[in-house]
Amino acid sequence: MKGRADRMELTCPLAFAGYNASMGAIDDFDRLLSFMSVKLHCMKWWHAIFYFLINVALVNVLHLWRLANPDAAEKMERRVWMAGL
Repeated sequence: MKGRADRMELTCPLAFAGYNASMGAIDDFDRLLSFMSVKLHCMKWWHAIFYFLINVALVNVLHLWRLANPDAAEKMERRVWMAGL
């Protein structure tokens, strides 16, 4: 029959499987960064890198705090948490 291809089972390469498995972490990072970012516009490239590193540190601290305090993590508001830093 014309236009019909036989189906063949293929395994996913490990590089693609690892990328797809960790993609959720990137999405979480972007979501957290969207509401707790140090948003400063700067003219010098190294300022932008410095502020990005501050943002990464804030997201990592929030993640570690949520792991250490699973009950309080749901109730804590962002402003209260950031004021406590």
